[in-house]
Amino acid sequence: MNIFLKFILAPLIILGMGICIGIFVRDFPQFTLDHNVRLIEVLKLITTIGIGIFIPLLVKKLIEDKRSFKNSLIEEVGSFNKIAERINERVVAVHGSKKLTQRDKDDFVLLFEIGDEEFNQLCEFITDHCNSEINAIIDTLKDKHIEYWKTLTGSEITKSTVKIIDDSTFKKASKQFMEIKQITRKIKASINQM
Repeated sequence: MNIFLKFILAPLIILGMGICIGIFVRDFPQFTLDHNVRLIEVLKLITTIGIGIFIPLLVKKLIEDKRSFKNSLIEEVGSFNKIAERINERVVAVHGSKKLTQRDKDDFVLLFEIGDEEFNQLCEFITDHCNSEINAIIDTLKDKHIEYWKTLTGSEITKSTVKIIDDSTFKKASKQFMEIKQITRKIKASINQM
């Protein structure tokens, strides 16, 4: 079937199109050209062609700039989200192992230091470049992030006598993580609507 299309049908179609074009060109009315060309007409033609090329390129550039700006904002939100997910994965792993060592406690503190740095960059970037609606959502995210930080670096976990993450603390941390994820989704949706 492929050979039929390639060697028989395609040449027949090309031949038919060639005949049609030949008939069209043969019957096409002939134009006579006026050899008296004015400089203003040439400049008008060049200007029209220039505008026809320049405006679409300008519009395309503006659209791409706005899209790349939105993508960089969303990327900032995503990098904070990844740190929050790493913290949550660590909480799930420690809770599943049914033991909490000093190293686990130190890991939580270290992950939150990294998360705080990412969060501060996110807040700074969004505050500088976004509208008040997204800034209000960021304020809510700040509150939830602080709650999450207090839960996982507070005395419920870091006290020397604590040797396990109890179920109530785990549920509380999981709930706070899910709230953070929901807020970051709202931020991404708001950025896309800008």
